[in-house]
Amino acid sequence: MTTWPKITIRTIALGNVVMGGFGLFLQIDGVIRSSLRHQFTATRPHETYAYWVIACMCFAFVSLTLLSGFLLWRAGRPALRLCNWLFGSQLVYWVGSSVLDVRLLTSKSEWAHRLVTSIGAVSGVGNVGLGPQVLSLYPVWVLVLLNLAYWRMGKAEPSTVKISA
Repeated sequence: MTTWPKITIRTIALGNVVMGGFGLFLQIDGVIRSSLRHQFTATRPHETYAYWVIACMCFAFVSLTLLSGFLLWRAGRPALRLCNWLFGSQLVYWVGSSVLDVRLLTSKSEWAHRLVTSIGAVSGVGNVGLGPQVLSLYPVWVLVLLNLAYWRMGKAEPSTVKISA
């Protein structure tokens, strides 16, 4: 195995552990603080359900980020597949939630406006664990660097296939 792909993969593994651990801390702290101060309002009837759905999805993302850091240390292909799935899913989640918000806001239905106000009121607190990743665009550059490193690693290994004439 060449040197730079292995160093890149292990650096990203450490980054995943740091981002996942910090995100998990922020998410758990946010859930504790939010549950102590939560106030139900009649103008946002879906707020509690929206918060718990968003918080659970964020908890799953940061937990898998932490786990992928440990799996990535061994530089195996299953860890690459997990990271591709995880960070690709995060990008789809970010774009999908933005598209959903815009679609609900532009809807003429009253229930859609109530739902989007509830989602908007809690999305910042519910997604607090993903905050460091969003601010640094972590999934984007990790996907590029990881796939480049694994591609280079596979290209540098000698082929075991022998062609006889």
